[in-house]
Amino acid sequence: MSIFNEDYIEDAAKACQYLSILRPELIVPPIMKKLFLSIDNITEPGRFTLIMKCLPGIICQIVRQTSNYSEGQTYVLTLMMSILPCIDSNDFEKIAVTLEVLDAILKLVPCIDCSSAIHTRNDLTEIIHQKIIKFLTGSLFSSKVRKFVAGLVRVIIKVNPIEILKYLLPQTCEHIENIMNNSQTAILMDHKGDIELTWHLVLFSELVRARGDTLLIYKQMIMSVFHQCIRIVHKDSYEAIAKAAKHLLKSLSDLYSIDDQLSLENMDESFVDCLPIRAWGQHVDFDQLQVQYHFPTVDEIDFACEFVNTFIYAELQLLNEKCLNLSKEERLRSLTLIHYIAVGCLRMVSRIESNQVIDLVPTVVPYGSKYRFRYSIYSKEPKFRDNLRMRLLIDIGNLLDILVENHCDDVASINTAINIYALLPIYYGISQYDINKLCQYIGLNEALFKYKLGGKRQNPRFLTIKQITIQIKKFELYHFETFTEIDKQIVLKLFKLSINRYSDIRSNAQINLFTIVNDYFFSYQVIVDHIYAMLNRSDKVDHDQIKGCLYILLGDNYFFLPTQPSWTMMEKLWPSIIVCINHTNKLSIKTLIDEISTRISEEFHMHALIEDINEMSMRAATNLWDQLKPNEMETCKERNQNNIQSYNNLMETLNLLLNDDKLTWGQHQISMSLMCLLLQKRVPIPLSCIRTLVDFIVHDNIELRKYAVIGMTALCRLQKPPRVYVEKSLDEILRH
Repeated sequence: MSIFNEDYIEDAAKACQYLSILRPELIVPPIMKKLFLSIDNITEPGRFTLIMKCLPGIICQIVRQTSNYSEGQTYVLTLMMSILPCIDSNDFEKIAVTLEVLDAILKLVPCIDCSSAIHTRNDLTEIIHQKIIKFLTGSLFSSKVRKFVAGLVRVIIKVNPIEILKYLLPQTCEHIENIMNNSQTAILMDHKGDIELTWHLVLFSELVRARGDTLLIYKQMIMSVFHQCIRIVHKDSYEAIAKAAKHLLKSLSDLYSIDDQLSLENMDESFVDCLPIRAWGQHVDFDQLQVQYHFPTVDEIDFACEFVNTFIYAELQLLNEKCLNLSKEERLRSLTLIHYIAVGCLRMVSRIESNQVIDLVPTVVPYGSKYRFRYSIYSKEPKFRDNLRMRLLIDIGNLLDILVENHCDDVASINTAINIYALLPIYYGISQYDINKLCQYIGLNEALFKYKLGGKRQNPRFLTIKQITIQIKKFELYHFETFTEIDKQIVLKLFKLSINRYSDIRSNAQINLFTIVNDYFFSYQVIVDHIYAMLNRSDKVDHDQIKGCLYILLGDNYFFLPTQPSWTMMEKLWPSIIVCINHTNKLSIKTLIDEISTRISEEFHMHALIEDINEMSMRAATNLWDQLKPNEMETCKERNQNNIQSYNNLMETLNLLLNDDKLTWGQHQISMSLMCLLLQKRVPIPLSCIRTLVDFIVHDNIELRKYAVIGMTALCRLQKPPRVYVEKSLDEILRH
């Protein structure tokens, strides 16, 4: 009965999933009976939705054929035919649960032509192909419907790329060329666009997702489409052609699995030896996966390099020569195309060689890695006209300066240029967003199909292949390069854009800035002094710049600057956060400061002030490593002294702020909360701070009194002598 209680439906769904694993013959039939009854019952449509939410978890037991229960497969066709009419455009929740159930079934059931198994018809494949072609090429879809139909094409092109390309790609290219030839040049500059052309470009962009080697025979056809459509200024059309460029380059140059089918058996063989129904929902042993991968061939690399050399350099030349004369739409079209081509090809472009930034932290130990996890998968080195990263760095960097100075209101173009600029130091074919998206996909599927009640892993084959893929992607993402002068130049330009007066530009630049500084160890040090100078300016203050700096301090889910392990940074920034509110009375800035102080209180953990290393550890390290010079051995002592000095300065500054009558009680509360976080017993706490804590116990403000009591309590605990442990034998303990 809990199935029909909306408050407990999630728990009921999990219970049904686990019980169906144990006794499917007792769980599956009653649920299916209730489902079919709810479909016929139009007076209580909510019952159908609630039951459907329980189905994805038990689909694996329905489609699987086991010795204890094999009748579940008889429900599959009836179930699919029964719930298809339930896709109701007026009820989004019903659509969502219905598509989730269909998705779960089709992930575990191979869809092939089984007509020869019962000798009712020779072959249905050709008829299915004709219906798909007629549906895709003979219809025009609105912008919302295009996404769903494009998803259909994306699936079928991965399953059988050779056949689908043969039927669809020539027709699609022919349609595009006919439209372009009939319209002459008018359609290129038509901002309204042509709905038929836009749809065929979207279809074309999905078709070039096919495996790289299958696209080679259509090379001339593909290049012809790009030559004809590359200068279209209609937004949906040029975005489709830009996505087609990215998909094409990734198909040609990336490493990816090409066989995700459920079973290793050949489904096209005679059904006398194997019936596909017996593979429904079955798992494959990890040692017998036989995963096949696409490795780029020489011809594919040449095709990708030719494509990049043909189009990206022409767009860069156009922007360099006519940037100020182009319209906003033309400029955005060109930058969008460059962005998508860069995303598709930067995997093949080597890193820019530059000098390493030194003295980010006082240490003789390299904080980068001497190993560069950047292994080439190409049998032939890709060749471009020059180092594409350096060319983009120079051209896009200059373009950003020109746009900010002369067209600062062209926010869309500036943001696209920022996205290109931020790719250069960290992008090698995979991003953190791609990893998170793939992890989410795997997590959702594991929740449905993982056999949690057994000790042995029994995932479907496609899920195990995805798990292997994500490990490869993570290996590609975490490259551990050292922070160079080129990277520093990019970080500083992004910081400058992060305090721009336009909020959209600030936000986009900050997102890219956080990604880079989180990728390189201690790279945040290069912006600390700039933030400190901005927050402590004595002249007229720009509120947008102050807000931009505060948002950088607030960070994102992965990076939070005020709690990074650097006492010199904390000495500069913590007091600046408190006093910068004096520059403005805007509520938004006060709210930002409150959010920063709250997050510091939640995430700050006391960093080491004195790094003690005993003599035995030092001797062992000396034996394992190169012999250090005498002056290098003093680095640790100097660092400890600098940490202690920064700590004392920070505590004294916070104490001065607490005793400053010009500050508000809100600023005093932030100062007191930060001081309480810094209490420790390795270094003597300044007496002035202790005196302030005692004085504030009787303060007029109740919040300050609470913090003072907390601080005094912490001080008293820190004064407790350490416990002395005496070692005694078991006989001595028992004797007493």
